Amino acid sequence: MDRDTRERVGANVRAEIARKGRHQKDAAEYLGTSQQNLSRRLLGHVPFTATELLELAHFLAVDITAFGV
Repeated sequence: MDRDTRERVGANVRAEIARKGRHQKDAAEYLGTSQQNLSRRLLGHVPFTATELLELAHFLAVDITAFGV
């Protein structure tokens, strides 16, 4: 996944977290990671794994396509 794609997916995940009124801290806990690690993914510095995106879709009760993947 190139950087532009990572940044777009991260922005879409951030937007869905906000739309659902959730917090990044809660999403990180759900994934079993730190808020810092999630932040690196949301900013596009590190790619999300397919499993992470599926878990976030479940956490937010959205289809994975909401993230632009």
